[in-house]
Amino acid sequence: MTIRRFRPVVGAPTKAPASAVGKQVQVSSRLTKNPEVLCDPITGRTSLEAYRITVEVGGRTATLEAGGPRSEGWARSTLEALTVAGTLAAGVYHDAPAFALRGLIEGYYGPPWTPEARLDLIRFAAHHRFNAFFYAPKNDPYHRERWRDLYPDEALAPLVATAEACAREGLDFWYDLGPGLSMCYSSEADLELLVAKFDQLRLAGVRHFGLLFDDVPGFQHQADAERFEVPAAAHAFVANQVFARLLARDPAVRLIVCPTEYNGKGDEPSISRLGLELDPRIRLFWTGPEICSRSLELADASLFARTTNRPVTYWDNYPVNDLAMAPELHLGPYQRRDPHLYRASDGLVANVMEYPEATKIALATIGDYLWNPEAYDAEESWTRALNEVVGIDEAAAFAEFADNSRLSCLEPLESPRLRPELDKIGFHLSQGRRAEARTVLEGVLARLGKAEALFLRGMTNQRLQTEIQPWIEVFLLAMEALRACRAWLSQPEGELGAAHSEAFARARKVLEGAPRKLFSDLLTSRLSEFAQT
Repeated sequence: MTIRRFRPVVGAPTKAPASAVGKQVQVSSRLTKNPEVLCDPITGRTSLEAYRITVEVGGRTATLEAGGPRSEGWARSTLEALTVAGTLAAGVYHDAPAFALRGLIEGYYGPPWTPEARLDLIRFAAHHRFNAFFYAPKNDPYHRERWRDLYPDEALAPLVATAEACAREGLDFWYDLGPGLSMCYSSEADLELLVAKFDQLRLAGVRHFGLLFDDVPGFQHQADAERFEVPAAAHAFVANQVFARLLARDPAVRLIVCPTEYNGKGDEPSISRLGLELDPRIRLFWTGPEICSRSLELADASLFARTTNRPVTYWDNYPVNDLAMAPELHLGPYQRRDPHLYRASDGLVANVMEYPEATKIALATIGDYLWNPEAYDAEESWTRALNEVVGIDEAAAFAEFADNSRLSCLEPLESPRLRPELDKIGFHLSQGRRAEARTVLEGVLARLGKAEALFLRGMTNQRLQTEIQPWIEVFLLAMEALRACRAWLSQPEGELGAAHSEAFARARKVLEGAPRKLFSDLLTSRLSEFAQT
């Protein structure tokens, strides 16, 4: 039989009616410890998330073998997708994820998600084959400022509900603490308080924990400066102590650490020291060459792995848009990540935006990459994500807006479709061809007008429209500026008209002062150039 590496289209609907598979294909399923099934044919790694579907000649009988309940569910959704698409053929379909850990982290600076939004994102992430959710919102007071205090019942209950939702959906719930703003690392009392805080969550059923030392100062206590040579040594000591004490209570406990210096080449003295002294069973976060890395390369991951004695677990700051990035809306697809990155990385965790519905667009593309990066196509994945989040009937119109909201660490050039059109207008004007410039502009207005009409009548996904309304307002201002430009260009040569010229200048000025970034500075700079030709 043919061995087929199936690339699941996880962003598309995969749930067939119960009768679709049952009537067409007779299915038997079993969990297995067979190493041939658990070994991924592409990566060579053994994984309980691997599965194999054997379809007999004629396509009427299928046997599912999976390493666990999670992968059994994926095997069934794969079979359903193949059946609905009409592409189910005799053979062996063997699949497994490239990255062992595929997560999202609520780790931004800003208002935490509501419990309802969090549960909705967990379901969405599970559909896209993520397997981990990290809880670490900076604005949760019990996460950083009040890390010593146990959660009161009213604050603990939503966390427990989140952990239970993750368990239902097949995601591991990671609870993270950031004690570095005030902790005395050499204090036994502080260490006991830290363990007690984790233990409160452990007794509620949590087994995965994170110890985050990001964005904290160096030694704040004289006792620490006297005991430890450098902060990395103190952090390794605390992490090892916490891990050992939690393991003594429950051998299923897992721990990950975020260092204070969390980006760079991967062989800096601080990360080398931390990796040397940290228990090898503890995972270690890294953001790559930069805090918001423009690219992640296999060579860098390999250097980190050699330096720290463990594969890198990436904390990727995309699509997050907090702090200085707050004016931006990161709607573009995941890209500029090495397709072979998984060879030196055991996982990647995406830091999300405070806008849960808008986050789904990028998150869907990240899920595609993490499952099968070698076959990942960013634009194809982005189209599927828009279809799913926005809706098939409205996705094309919405894309005309979203294409002007790609600026991020992953995409240095904004508005890839609009940019050449504006360049063409500028060229025509430089040659004195105002009519030709106006014709191109008419096309731009017609194309972008599809998104404008969508927003004015109201999107079906009202939650998404409400979240991104500040950027929609900028988009509507831009349409006014472009129409003013059209009116200006419509005047006969030598009779530009003071009123049209003033309207054009006013529209440009309003757009330049907008509090949210859309089109970056592309549109205003080009409009200024047009006015001078």
